[in-house]
Amino acid sequence: LPNYIDHGRYVTYAILNNYRPNRQTKRILTIKKGGQVPLEEITTFLKHEGSKKHFFPVIHAHDLRDGTFRGLQPQNFFVAYENDRMAGVVAAWDQSSFKQYVVCGYKFPISLARPLLNVLLRVAHAVPLPAPGEPLGILNASFPCIRDNDPEIFALLLDELCRSARRTSHHVVLAGLHEQDPLNYALKECTALKYTSRIFLVCWQDGMDFVKSLDPDKIPYLDAALL
Repeated sequence: LPNYIDHGRYVTYAILNNYRPNRQTKRILTIKKGGQVPLEEITTFLKHEGSKKHFFPVIHAHDLRDGTFRGLQPQNFFVAYENDRMAGVVAAWDQSSFKQYVVCGYKFPISLARPLLNVLLRVAHAVPLPAPGEPLGILNASFPCIRDNDPEIFALLLDELCRSARRTSHHVVLAGLHEQDPLNYALKECTALKYTSRIFLVCWQDGMDFVKSLDPDKIPYLDAALL
């Protein structure tokens, strides 16, 4: 067997559609959709900030034009500006056209209470629970790149993405981060289910020198949409 080197825990957040952002901040950010920002500026920012983390994908402008990331379009990005300077980027990636989670059923008493729960959810302007056999609407918060890894900027971007998810009838927003990533602080106020898994670096003996050469102070990045 190859070597399995423990690389820490990966935390996945399933932010529920009943989450209503109400953060208090003195930061003044302007948030634009990707279609309002030159795509090359977005990919340049992703390259600059993404390179500060291990395993962050290199994304070129043509990748977002030619469908390399299936279902992801330039207009799906949210871009934050602070003092007219780009401060953060995150993508709202809906993969439902090719990847779905389908509800097989509900355990008692949820199965019995679902009709009433759905009435209450509609009154609360939330998306009702899908019937058995229907897909769960999932929106991925992908490729978050934040200047100086500032969790407050990410929190405000994430709140805007969650508002968009409710308008498009998604049940859940998925976001995943390494346990050491400071951006985890942005999700503490979210109404979310959280689960953890382990990351392992796998190599044969001739790859151990490369693994040992990785900067231990550099935070790993994996995207929940690509797992």
